[in-house]
Amino acid sequence: MRFWTTITLILVLSAIGLTLRDR
Repeated sequence: MRFWTTITLILVLSAIGLTLRDR
């Protein structure tokens, strides 16, 4: 379960980073 949780967190952080860059 930790494996998928880690991937999800990375994807979320990446999405937030892209959003901040867009601004």
